[in-house]
Parts: sequence; structure tokens; C-alpha cells
Amino acid sequence: MKTPNYFTLKISLLFVLFFSIFSNTFGQNPIEKNKSIVAQMYEDYETIIELYQDGRPDSVLRVMDHYMAKPRHFSRVSKSFRASFYRIIAHSYILLDSLDEAEVYVKKMMAYSYVEQDDDLQPYKDIIDKFYTIPKLSFGIRGGTNITTIDLIKQYSVFEFNDGKKLRTNYDFGVGFQLGAMVSYALNKHLTGSFEPSIVQHQFKYEAILEDLKIDYTYKQTIRYIDLPVIVKYNFMVRQKYVPYLQGGLAYRQLLTATRKVETSNIDVSSLLSKGNIGVILGGGFSWKTSKYTLNIDGRYKYNLNKI
Repeated sequence: MKTPNYFTLKISLLFVLFFSIFSNTFGQNPIEKNKSIVAQMYEDYETIIELYQDGRPDSVLRVMDHYMAKPRHFSRVSKSFRASFYRIIAHSYILLDSLDEAEVYVKKMMAYSYVEQDDDLQPYKDIIDKFYTIPKLSFGIRGGTNITTIDLIKQYSVFEFNDGKKLRTNYDFGVGFQLGAMVSYALNKHLTGSFEPSIVQHQFKYEAILEDLKIDYTYKQTIRYIDLPVIVKYNFMVRQKYVPYLQGGLAYRQLLTATRKVETSNIDVSSLLSKGNIGVILGGGFSWKTSKYTLNIDGRYKYNLNKI
């Protein structure tokens, strides 16, 4: 029977003990470590909000000192939450009359988002005005529906009556569409000019009625144009997330096709319409801004200056 080798046993136990200590100290799962940092940042954010509201900006900066010394921690939270951190830090520096440091964090904040808030300090707003910019040139697509109404100037008929009777007509609006692109150029923070070429389809209906002869025809007319509008837009409250605006401009339209449907047959009536016309545009709407994109929702009134 062999006696146990106590030296080998001691070495094995020391190795197991060392491995256990190393695993607990350095072997934390990176995902779990990242989650713990993020959770701590959310807790600290609640703390600095309370400290800021209590008028203790120096305490805010002491809490945030760890994160400011290691900026990579900010990359672990969402962009909007990151911007909220930077906003509080900037305001705290302003309260301590450290405007240069405040500018640093205002610029960091503006890289992600900026929505003006009621409790923003005036020096903070001044820094925003100093660095706030909007894209000079932007591109996009546009589309929507339109409602067409008829302004009858003169009525024509193939019927002639000696007894003074006339052909009665009823006109009804129609719903069409437009689809195109847009190129916008910011003249300044409030004024924007845009060129918006589009394909536009208008539809309307009218009914020709002569009761004595029992004539009742319903016509559906469809007109397609290339629309070439130039729009000038004035934006209000440009630093808000939702930006209202008014707009106006001129448009030239080039006729593409025009058809008139009578019961079941289609008739080409392009030769009866003017090939081009000019109109005016008025309208308004609002923009919804994100860090990368802008969504515009507006309504426009277009009026042709010449007959179609």
C-alpha cells in the first residue's frame, strides 16, 4: 500500500484555491459587467437630478466625475439618455460659472439631440444659439393625396336648343395622388427653399343631364402632370422636436396625359387641354425631427392661374 504524497496534494489544493480567486476577481462575464454599469448609471442619474433640483451642482459633478473621467461608459446607454446626462452636467457647470466646461458638454449633447425645455438656463440657451446648426442641403421623398375641385369658367355643349332650355351639369370633386422627390436648402435657421418635382394625378367627375331627352351621362376625367413647384417655408420654434411652419410658392405644370371615361369607354382628351399652366401654392404643416431624419406633414392649397 502506497502512502499519499502530501506535497503533491498541497500543490493541487493551492492551484484550485488560486483558480477560484482568479475567477471571482477577473472572470466576470462582460455582458453582466456591462449591465451592472448601465444599471448604476441609471441610479446615478436619478441621484444627480435630485441634487440638481436641490441646488447642489458641485455634488452633481462629484457623482459624475467617475463617468466623465471614463467617457466610454456613456456609450453603454442610449443616445437620448446620454444627451440627458450631458444636459445636467452642462447646467451644473453653468451654475458654477464654468462656461467653458459647459460648452464642452453642450456640444456633446447637441451631437445626439436637443429639445428646448422650460427650465433651461439662459446661458445654456445662449450656448445653444452659438453652436446650433441645421443641415444646409437635404434630400427626401414626398407623397400624398389631393382633392380636386372644378371652377367652371364657360360651359360648352353639342346640343342647341331654340326654346331656351339648357343642359344641366353637376360637378363633383375627386381624389388623386402625388409622388415625387424634394431638394431643400436652408437659407437660415427659419427660412428654407425647396424644389419638389412630382408626378401628380387629378380626378374629378361631372354629370350631364337633359331630362326632356332622357340624357344622363356621367364622366370621370383623369389628368396627369409633371409638377415643378418652388416652395419657400418659414419654420417656427426651430429647436423644438415638432416644428410648425408656413409655406408658399409657385408651380409650373406640364401635361402628361388626360383621359375622360364615359360609361365603359376611355377617350383621350389631351388635345383639348393646355399643355402647361402656372399656379400658386399656400399651406402649412409641421416637421418631426430625429437625430438623422425629418418627417414633414403638411396641407397645401394650389390654384391654377390659367385655364387647363
